Amino acid sequence: MLLVSLSASALSLQSEMNALKSSDQDSQRFQVNRFVIKGFKAYPEKNITLENLNNIFHQILQYNQHKLTLNDIYTLTDYLTTAYSEAGLSFNQVIIPPQEIVNQTVRLEVIEGVLGDISTVPHASVDQQFLAGAYQPYYKKTIDKQNIEEATLLLNET
Repeated sequence: MLLVSLSASALSLQSEMNALKSSDQDSQRFQVNRFVIKGFKAYPEKNITLENLNNIFHQILQYNQHKLTLNDIYTLTDYLTTAYSEAGLSFNQVIIPPQEIVNQTVRLEVIEGVLGDISTVPHASVDQQFLAGAYQPYYKKTIDKQNIEEATLLLNET
């Protein structure tokens, strides 16, 4: 379910939504003509782009004939959160903020996982400054699994 192959993976999301349809036949459906996503940041090197995101939104709306349930939208946010995670952005999450649907528009929001304060547990054989310094280049930046793993591996080598 990587955003790398969003077009193809949309089929996977559609099959998940298909399974939900049988369980929420009686759920209220509402007309949705577009999604607006706050906090989205493109990561072209990970194939997370606005074009790919819009493609998913378009396919889901067409597949569901623009009539979605709340479960459909939760399935979409879970799917997008998983896609971020599989792209190495494990702490990013897509949520549905509280809202009323106005002009048939659903608002979503990306919450980025950002590396905050770096603290260490004191240990006699570990230089605390050195340890914290290994992660310093990523301080206040979106947590990328690959960067954190590389910093950790470098620490293990020293």
